[in-house]
Amino acid sequence: MTVDEIRKFVKARPFRMFKIHVDNGEKYLITHPENIFVTNTIIVTVDENGDSIFITPESISTIRQIAEQPSQTRFPYRRTSLSLSPSITDSLHYRQRPLPPARF
Repeated sequence: MTVDEIRKFVKARPFRMFKIHVDNGEKYLITHPENIFVTNTIIVTVDENGDSIFITPESISTIRQIAEQPSQTRFPYRRTSLSLSPSITDSLHYRQRPLPPARF
């Protein structure tokens, strides 16, 4: 596979997740364009454990786009809103400091 073909998947807008299938049978899921770095000679990505993976473009057999993007895979660490009870918010007092005098 050529580097230009790989870059088309990375630069696609809107970005769609894809899997890289390597000749030795391994598969790597790319969930975000910042999770892959493509040069003319090597491709760097990260596996599930956070380890760097170095792949040569010649060793890639196929790239397949993922049809649907499950929300848990796309946003695995979604923040939830924190609601405080009125008694807690009433007890929180923030002291504002006066601004220092302006110097001209």
